[in-house]
Amino acid sequence: MSLQQSSDDITSKLFQTLIAISLPSQIVIEDGAQKKIDGLTWIDVFSHIKSQHWHKTGKYICPHAESLYDHLQTCGNLCYTKAQKEDYSSQECIKAYLTGLLHDIGKPGTMRLAGKFTAFKGHGLVGGAMLENFYTSELGDAFGLTNEDWADISTCADVHMCSYFPMQTSALHKFSVNILPASIKKMLFILRTGDNLALVPDACYPKTIEEIRDQVESGEEVYRNTLFSEMDFSEINKKKGVLIMLQGGSSSGKSTFAQKLMTLIGQEKCTYCARDWYMVHEILKSIGERTNITDEDISPELFQQCYKIYIDSERYISPVLYQLCYKMYIDSGKKCAPQINKHMCDDIFTGLQRGNVVIVDTMATMFDSIETIIPEVAKNAYRVSFWLHRNQLITEEETKGRLGMDMKSQIGAHGTMTIYNPFNSTLNWSKTISGSEKDDGENDNYLQSHLSISVGWTGIKNKIIAHLCGKFTEMYAYNQSWN
Repeated sequence: MSLQQSSDDITSKLFQTLIAISLPSQIVIEDGAQKKIDGLTWIDVFSHIKSQHWHKTGKYICPHAESLYDHLQTCGNLCYTKAQKEDYSSQECIKAYLTGLLHDIGKPGTMRLAGKFTAFKGHGLVGGAMLENFYTSELGDAFGLTNEDWADISTCADVHMCSYFPMQTSALHKFSVNILPASIKKMLFILRTGDNLALVPDACYPKTIEEIRDQVESGEEVYRNTLFSEMDFSEINKKKGVLIMLQGGSSSGKSTFAQKLMTLIGQEKCTYCARDWYMVHEILKSIGERTNITDEDISPELFQQCYKIYIDSERYISPVLYQLCYKMYIDSGKKCAPQINKHMCDDIFTGLQRGNVVIVDTMATMFDSIETIIPEVAKNAYRVSFWLHRNQLITEEETKGRLGMDMKSQIGAHGTMTIYNPFNSTLNWSKTISGSEKDDGENDNYLQSHLSISVGWTGIKNKIIAHLCGKFTEMYAYNQSWN
């Protein structure tokens, strides 16, 4: 039996094992209502993928002539064989197979028809988030994988669209992959071969299969060296400061995650910009200490009590104070929104100029209003986005008294969430996702991140987050050395 026949037999058994495994409960939000879906298995996921071509829809075309299902199956098999040839351990070969098989599962949830093409903006992050949401201990036990192994597979899905750089790609793109943990880079090295060679080029694609193979093989050693060589921040020293944008709907965990980042990096190294605080600040500034508050739902005595706590405790924002200010903000028609955004923009500017790690906590960075918050000086920063998502029901207890929102409002603010896309369906992917290989990395769009990773509530990516925070701390130290 040939190596290929043996590998195909193994991967066929691995696939049969996967599709028999149950998914954990999945939470969806549609039409302002949330519900829990039970009883799904991995066969439901692949039945959905197999239900249509996806890469081609009617008159719309795509560089892939093969269906998404065929692409994933072929990619998984190629990744397993490639890992064997690279003398990976048996467990790493299984991990490589699953990385190839699952890297594009975010495509159905992101498919859009644009011009004459099918497009899948954000499919890497959506796929990475789905993989975290789908993880169970049963899955780990069936394949002998740890939580960290599955986190690596999820992160490979997150970043794969910006990690197969050709030799001419800028140092910035190479740096963004180089700073990832070695266990992820080992999988990306394999995935680069599997993903490229699993593509059957459509007539609209500029390369033949032979040309794709030649490019993969000729660039392999350069890619390997770039992944595993030591790179430091001085190699992209035009960048000053680190800008971390926390993406996610209301109640996705942005503020909690921000506190986690600051603990890992060090509070003194960070500038934290949360739009909630700026809203309260601008409302308080606009009314001062006046007591002639006439709205029947707002007690002047209660407001003054909260205001005193705010002043005496160095600007602690209690839920009650936030509710009062939020109501005034909405009732005013959000008149002070420009001042809020400008104040936030000014603080981001100052933090980056100081070479700090600036953490931006607001839903606005997912939409067009990002342009009014992120200053142009961010062009000179190293930019990272963490896409926060949850696979848990929003509860009455959680929302009771929370920052001016009742449960219904919070569910509405969180936005539509499906099994195949856990992020808000109305967000502007083109303005926020990492630049592709087409960007030169230096003169790029300062609203986009150089590195984007999805993070759920399972905790399986904790080690990856800690590793990256160590890198951000090194960047901070470098910036301070010449500030």
